[in-house]
Amino acid sequence: MQSNPFAPPNAQTADPPNARMRRPLSVWFVVILATAVAALFAYGTTTFLAALISGRWPPDQALLGAALRLVVLIGIAGAVIGSFRGTAWGRWLGLLFIIGMLAVTVHSATAPSKDDGPLKKLRYTDQAAGKLGEGIGDVLFCSIEVWWFFAFGFSRRARAYFADLPPVGADHVARS
Repeated sequence: MQSNPFAPPNAQTADPPNARMRRPLSVWFVVILATAVAALFAYGTTTFLAALISGRWPPDQALLGAALRLVVLIGIAGAVIGSFRGTAWGRWLGLLFIIGMLAVTVHSATAPSKDDGPLKKLRYTDQAAGKLGEGIGDVLFCSIEVWWFFAFGFSRRARAYFADLPPVGADHVARS
């Protein structure tokens, strides 16, 4: 008896059908930016705790300030780890991180500016054109962050990446 040349091979395939898909670009943005923010925030928290230990900070505000800083730092670290692993809680912490970035952007765009900052000598030739350019830049940056929020949490690729899949190599069992 002759073997069928059109039969599939018995060898294992390189990618099992339930393998997790590649990380979307929006997830990489969250991981990279949140890592940088976490590093800067960890430095600030460390200097705050050093000032707290040395007694240069009022003790009545110290406990609350230290607790809030540590909670934010743990949340950012959770967003990095969870987003990188593709867990459901990482998705929500990543979305919370993006909302925080959007809040900082909106606050910096709408807060009154002081004229005694480091850019004091930077002046526009035409103040109206300068303000218009700043406004257009602020609107564009906020719209990019809104797109990033959607792409990270609710796009088709993000939903597939954050889907609760069984581990690679496990038998596929239908859930009820």
